[in-house]
Amino acid sequence: MSTAPARLRRTLRDGNRASDVITRLRTLFNKKEVNVEPLDMNETVREVIALSLTELQINRVILREEFAEGLPLVKGDRVQLQQVILNLLRNASDAMNSVENWAKQLLLKTESDGEHVRLSVQDSGVGFDPEVADQLFE
Repeated sequence: MSTAPARLRRTLRDGNRASDVITRLRTLFNKKEVNVEPLDMNETVREVIALSLTELQINRVILREEFAEGLPLVKGDRVQLQQVILNLLRNASDAMNSVENWAKQLLLKTESDGEHVRLSVQDSGVGFDPEVADQLFE
């Protein structure tokens, strides 16, 4: 059981982290310049999770993380990458809206082959009709 001061510190830390993510996301809409920098994928995903956690909890989504250790850094614009991750989380959560007979589970997983880093987002939604698979990205 954690003490009140420890909970307060965690709450403040998480609030500050969410504020930082929101600030970065706002800059996405206010500037055209892309800021490519080396990024830690796990840290980048955790910042988005901090921003999304309340919404996931409201939707009764069980979040699981399987983050590989020692990943190579990726190069990209933090704000754009976080926007993509945020969209993936929201889409996964939305895909589980109609789930009633089983747990709404969302798995975020990072892994690497030593050169490339992969982020997987898997939900326990009902999926899509295989007949429309060819048209999903049109």
